[in-house]
Amino acid sequence: MNISMLFKKLFISGDWEIAFRANSGDHLYQVTFMRIPNTKQYWFADPLLFQTRDNTYLFCEAFDRKAQKGELGYFEVKGNRVSDFKLILNPNYHMSFPNVFQLNGSYFMLPESGENLCLELYEAKSFPDKWVKIKNLIEGVNYVDPTLLFLDGEIFVFVYIDKQGHYETRIYKLNHEMLELEYHSSFFYKENIGRSAGQFFIGEDGNLKRPVQLGEGEYGKKTAFYDVNYTNGVFTETLNVTIENEKVVVNGRKGVDKIHTYSKVGNYESIDFVKYKFDLFKRIKILNRKRKLVKRHK
Repeated sequence: MNISMLFKKLFISGDWEIAFRANSGDHLYQVTFMRIPNTKQYWFADPLLFQTRDNTYLFCEAFDRKAQKGELGYFEVKGNRVSDFKLILNPNYHMSFPNVFQLNGSYFMLPESGENLCLELYEAKSFPDKWVKIKNLIEGVNYVDPTLLFLDGEIFVFVYIDKQGHYETRIYKLNHEMLELEYHSSFFYKENIGRSAGQFFIGEDGNLKRPVQLGEGEYGKKTAFYDVNYTNGVFTETLNVTIENEKVVVNGRKGVDKIHTYSKVGNYESIDFVKYKFDLFKRIKILNRKRKLVKRHK
């Protein structure tokens, strides 16, 4: 490791932030995103948009700086502004990536809850503020960034496994009525290039897109889109476009250092991002985060 890399490892970091804008199609670099400020208590990440007939919500992870864990909440998007942040789930373990969907006339949420070693399903008792856990879909697993795909009358759940060099996107089918999962198939990778980075969407070329994190060497370094095909019950995917971080514009300023979530739903798009800065206490913060993680698991 050279001196420059060592310096970056020891002292260069940055909090995640989120930003949004009106949907600009596939023109990622021509329209500025509007930053949503972090707060003294939270920094925000994993923005996942959800639209009802009348409203647009930006559900996200809110990382509590003191507790050193992710919690879940939302902003309501109103034109080029958002409401104040509303916290909705605060368990004693880390949560992130809150996928919200509608099924059988009800609202559900499938977040990442891998620190609790299960894949949890929540239902809204009063949308969007009150959520109740209704079941564990799978137990004894640490799946990250579960992502739903509604396709051909079926519901598929994509989850990612990153364990000791084993990289796998595992695909399940969700039973509409019983709300149970059945294994369907998997993608395997030689590198860390398959972790979900947002909801599926249809691109301007008419192809089904899956945002993914290209995590070779550094978490959140690059985000890309796979073209996904589903023929005769078989999924295939092909890398299409990689987001060029240096071209992304936030609040009129070009260039960010990391992006690891991209959401495009209805009239809006959203990203999370990092701008690097010098942080004298970076390693102390990392150690504190690990200490609190160990404490939560005792």
